[in-house]
Amino acid sequence: MEKNAPFLLDRMKGVAKSYNLSLEDDTYVPSYLVYDLAPLACSAIYFPASSTTNRHVLLAHNMDFYITTLRVMFGMKPVEGEHNLFSRNFIMEL
Repeated sequence: MEKNAPFLLDRMKGVAKSYNLSLEDDTYVPSYLVYDLAPLACSAIYFPASSTTNRHVLLAHNMDFYITTLRVMFGMKPVEGEHNLFSRNFIMEL
């Protein structure tokens, strides 16, 4: 990683530090930031800025998925404070 993708290693170190994780612990994957679980081929529609009235990009998609935690879905015991899959929505303006 240090030789072939040092920028990714820096990002991994930052993620690990932010979440108080060790890079040696493979319980989590700090090179892959996801919010509860990666998208699973849900439908989406994208409108470029040139096609919208306010000239902002618009992206919309559905989230048809289970209302449970990833741990429960895999037959594990839930952890206190763990969020259900896709229960937290984020709006990011770039």
